[in-house]
Amino acid sequence: MRVYKETKKSRWFVDYTFRGQRLRYKAGSSKRAAEQLRLRIESEINAGTHNPDALRQEIRGESTEGLTFGALVEQFRHSYRSRGRTGYYDGKIRGWLRHFSVTMQVAEIGPLQVEQYRNMRLEQVGPSTVRKDLISLGTLFRWAMKMGLAGENPADPVRIKRPMEPATDSRALTEEEYDRLIAVCPNWLAAVIAWACHTGMDKGMILGLRWGDLALRREGKNIVSGSVKFLRSKTGKPVRQVLSAPALAALNQARQARHASGVVFLDNKSQAIEGKALDWALGKALKAAGLQGFNFRSFRHTFATWALRSGVHPTVLAKMMGHSTAFITERYMHVADDMLEKAAEMMSGSHMAVTILPPKPETP
Repeated sequence: MRVYKETKKSRWFVDYTFRGQRLRYKAGSSKRAAEQLRLRIESEINAGTHNPDALRQEIRGESTEGLTFGALVEQFRHSYRSRGRTGYYDGKIRGWLRHFSVTMQVAEIGPLQVEQYRNMRLEQVGPSTVRKDLISLGTLFRWAMKMGLAGENPADPVRIKRPMEPATDSRALTEEEYDRLIAVCPNWLAAVIAWACHTGMDKGMILGLRWGDLALRREGKNIVSGSVKFLRSKTGKPVRQVLSAPALAALNQARQARHASGVVFLDNKSQAIEGKALDWALGKALKAAGLQGFNFRSFRHTFATWALRSGVHPTVLAKMMGHSTAFITERYMHVADDMLEKAAEMMSGSHMAVTILPPKPETP
């Protein structure tokens, strides 16, 4: 399949062979339009829904039977490449199809239908899940518009209000709380917690981290410097960090045991750590340390808060945590009282001092 330009009339075409038949369609006056048409045709072929006659009628402006929602999601399933975790949209598609019929015309789905979908979901699940449902549905329609399969995005946040993100209960550890927790942990768990608090890495990424994911420099048996670069499995966003001294210390502790798979962090039997076993061990350690209201997610909040206290700029911190913007990172940063006191001290310098005069006596 190729796109080419007809020089004399400056028109772009898509040329390809389908089921032994050579086909050519006029795509307009720009290469971008031709490329979009090519991508659409390829996605239809991959999904098994390509109809050359219907496409030709559509290009000519003739009436055609509209694309069904079922056909749209099948093309999306086969053609869209998510930057996040594999299978995420498979689950979302099942949810869409429980509300929107597979035979429903895409053109029939407008903001009213999406609002009804939102209200129905709010009766079934929490606001956070509904928010993710609407974001993913918006992704479907934006992709469909790009492919020329839809004329609008009925799930656009300007048109459909998304539920507010619920306030998180997670909070950051203080240094004293961190020391208390580490003191009651077995070595393998202490290494995991130290790494989490000093890199902000997600639990799933920590459990799957391999030595090959790290760029390290050693002196003798000790790791003395290093960096890490990978894509977050949750969002597909890149994470880039030069490892701090506490993070390197966690690696030196973890390297005492090795596994054939190359996994970095192992349990007390030198086996890869299972998520449920980690949660159980952490709960036991938190109880022994007398700490309440914490979970593994708290360590990511701890990393962000400690970085803020150390003077790391939010934009840099966003790159370290794998966020697309510093706005998202701000959810993880908790302003401690000592930071507020420091801010007051900084703003009390002589160059900012203001003399407050006593009020003038009233004139009799």
